[in-house]
Amino acid sequence: MAAAPGEATWQLFDFEELGRTYYTYNGIWATRVREDLAAGRTIPPAAVATLRRSALMTYGNSEVRNAVGQLTGPALNVGEQWADAAMADGRWDPLLAHAATATAARPSTKWEETARALVADNGPGPDALREAVTGWFALVDRPRTLVLEESWRERGQLDAHNANALRGLAWLLALLPAHPGIPRALGGLVETCLKKVPGLGPRNPKVANAGVTALSRIEDEAALAELARLAARVTFKGTLKVIDTALTARAEALGLSREEIEELAVPTYGLGGAGSGGAGLTEVGRAEVSFGPATALLEVRGPKVALSWRNAAGKAVKSVPADVRRQHAQELGELKAAVKDIDKMLSAQAERLDRQFLARRTWTYRAWRERYLDHPLVGTLARRLVWTVDGTPVAFADGEVRTLTGDPVAEGTVVELWHPVGRGAAEVAAVRERLEGLGVTQPFKQAHREVYPLTEAERNTGTYSNR
Repeated sequence: MAAAPGEATWQLFDFEELGRTYYTYNGIWATRVREDLAAGRTIPPAAVATLRRSALMTYGNSEVRNAVGQLTGPALNVGEQWADAAMADGRWDPLLAHAATATAARPSTKWEETARALVADNGPGPDALREAVTGWFALVDRPRTLVLEESWRERGQLDAHNANALRGLAWLLALLPAHPGIPRALGGLVETCLKKVPGLGPRNPKVANAGVTALSRIEDEAALAELARLAARVTFKGTLKVIDTALTARAEALGLSREEIEELAVPTYGLGGAGSGGAGLTEVGRAEVSFGPATALLEVRGPKVALSWRNAAGKAVKSVPADVRRQHAQELGELKAAVKDIDKMLSAQAERLDRQFLARRTWTYRAWRERYLDHPLVGTLARRLVWTVDGTPVAFADGEVRTLTGDPVAEGTVVELWHPVGRGAAEVAAVRERLEGLGVTQPFKQAHREVYPLTEAERNTGTYSNR
């Protein structure tokens, strides 16, 4: 077959080779795209991905950007596991294509109207869409399926085009009916996108911020709890600012302080088994969930939740009963997801309490008991700390608030978190002895926190220390 005019020239510009690179600045690809499309030829998906990434580069070639405007598919860029899974059957392509237009910090009214219309016209329905999107989010941190030659660019980063789609999908979840899986998936996306890539920083803060924005637009307790959890875990300043803004706005709407909204946002966790009525942690750090004749027992032990089972005869068994796996698979999945959520929340609340340690915050006795000591989740941390009630150091023991000598404490007025700074050596020793006698392992250093009082020599030198 005779070579087409100019074919020898185009051999230097192979689409297959282009698809193995991260980006190109060469404007000749724009001409190649136009000519191939005019001739009815299809641009390989990997090459489309490279061209799209190139068009999104800050200093990208304007001709390449114009050529990309002529490309009609695929909806996402190939090469990432989550994107490949999303495009696997083509059902979601219209939604994915719209999601990829999410290039702003927040969804515009027009963008949201189109999104709502697409959701309404979506054949599989909102439940199927929710399950699909949350499943894709779980794949975002997986390795690429298409390795690029410029490995330093793909090392943990997200494809720029697909990152826009993730933004849009996060906003899309906020438009669906409330479900506990949505805040969980959005929180996971935020943390995934803030993981640091060596030498490059967070994986993709823009997607993380979109996840926070979506959470802020969901008006239910689970979303608020996830925002409060992220506030205790996130350290990246840009995203932390978005979280702070969202929590402050929610606090103002409810007429509460920022600290109060974080306290009230901690969930007790509805752990609904079959016929359980959605019961949450019924005691501090403990819950029983029925699955027919079998029972799941959850117990908070230190920083983690232990899950154990009893069969119909009430006998402890090492694994999930077969009847539960077979007849209550969905409820079992929700229970296991809730256990993971509790583990994450315990860690976040320990960090929040550690911050309160130095904030010198005070509570009324009633608010303290409700939000801390007797809270089903936070109580597992608060009962391992030392507090002061009207200035008297107290600890929880034998089901009561007691002094360091073991005497019960009557209801007081003002409660604070005990701090060794400013306390006498005898009191610090008494606190440590009391906790050791009770066999308490604290969630963070309190009784044994290091303090460095000034020595007489340092008082004399005034401006420096030889320690």
